[in-house]
Amino acid sequence: MEQGKSSGAPSTASGGSPITSLAVPSDGDGQYLREYDRFYLLIREQIQKAVHYPAAAVRRELNGTVLVEIVLHTDGKVERVEVLRSSSHRLLDEAAVESVKRAAPYSFLSALPARQIVVRLPIVFELR
Repeated sequence: MEQGKSSGAPSTASGGSPITSLAVPSDGDGQYLREYDRFYLLIREQIQKAVHYPAAAVRRELNGTVLVEIVLHTDGKVERVEVLRSSSHRLLDEAAVESVKRAAPYSFLSALPARQIVVRLPIVFELR
């Protein structure tokens, strides 16, 4: 991976299980689960394109994963972005939040019910 790029790959808990998640409004039978999975992937891709690794963080060789929670309106605009778990580096935490905002608006898939959605997403900053 190029220096200064974020990998965007999901991180794992100490037991090896993925810690990424999407809060899916349940319809009782999982009818929309595949569509929400696709939507989650589209959000990740859109944010990945907007991620900027701060030059100061590159100079200081800072790495880390920021777990963010994003609240999206039905029109795809960001209502709120919150850092749920810090990378331990304010520069990276701020860059993650700004990346989410810069990537907006997010297009909803037509197969999904139009409702507010909450997404939890790790944004990985790693120099290689």
